[in-house]
Amino acid sequence: MGFRFSRRLNILPGLSLNLSKSGASVSVGPRGAKLTLGPRGVRQTVGIPGTGLSYTTTRSWDSSSRPPILPPSTLPPPAEAIADRLTLGFFKSLVTSAEEKEWLAGVQAMVSGNEAAAASHFANSLHLADGALMAGILALKRKEPQTAADHLESARDRVNELGLHFHKYGLTGSFQVKITEEITAEMGPNERGVLLLLTEAYQRLHEIQKAIDTLNALYELDPADVVVRVSRAELLVDEIGTPEACQQVVELAKDVTPGSEVEAALLLFKAGALRKLGLLDAALDGASDLISSRKDWSERLRLAMRYERGIVLAALGETQKSRKDFGFIYAADPGYEDVGTRLGLK
Repeated sequence: MGFRFSRRLNILPGLSLNLSKSGASVSVGPRGAKLTLGPRGVRQTVGIPGTGLSYTTTRSWDSSSRPPILPPSTLPPPAEAIADRLTLGFFKSLVTSAEEKEWLAGVQAMVSGNEAAAASHFANSLHLADGALMAGILALKRKEPQTAADHLESARDRVNELGLHFHKYGLTGSFQVKITEEITAEMGPNERGVLLLLTEAYQRLHEIQKAIDTLNALYELDPADVVVRVSRAELLVDEIGTPEACQQVVELAKDVTPGSEVEAALLLFKAGALRKLGLLDAALDGASDLISSRKDWSERLRLAMRYERGIVLAALGETQKSRKDFGFIYAADPGYEDVGTRLGLK
């Protein structure tokens, strides 16, 4: 699984339209149990909300003899369904390693909502790539970045084994990582996922060069991946900020249009890079174009656009116009960055 970005349009309670690169599909069913009808067939998913764990069964439209697809209302409760998947029979238990049993126990603990027990079990399965990955994710969640980095580095060293145990037990792992304040990436147990998680751990440790080196490795995997480019741009502008770093950001955003919030975020970093390079008119044009391009950006992204334009306007001496942008932000979120100070309210 790579990074996945899609837009979901809610049609009715329990019914939504999902738009992604693979085409449109319609999902029905309550949270934790979904039946998706799409261009490639029918996909049933049962998952545990909040854990990132689910299992999925798929039937192609081309299959001439397939068992009937049960509506979501007849699916077993998510926790019960996943628990069944993870229960070892007597003979299978005999040939399953102790570490794999610990990993299974960790997943079962997550499904039951016992995060502390899950962390303990995953800590006993660190020689499995998926065990180290899960231990790293929980350490990040508990705000233990050094422990998370240690575990995730171990998972990275066995990158070819990532996802094997999820696949073995018919599970889908889907985890979210904040890329910027406005953008979150969804990824799975693979090389991209572990490298992005490592970048997050290094940033929390303020080991910026390690974070950049990790993103460079990601960039080499797929230079066209806009998520990676956004992550690199954020570090280059906000953490490095040198002329050379800002020039790299301008290059990263070359030929990008704001078709999605991820692309818009990259263009926003470009505007910031142009500002730091002293190209204020170009930065103003970039920020203004983003603000006027669409009206349905998330609030955090819209505020970030206004904030960038306000800073550029202030640098250009356009005090009243900059106050208008900062006032817009203050009305929506009085605690946003330093707008209160810039408006003379603090």
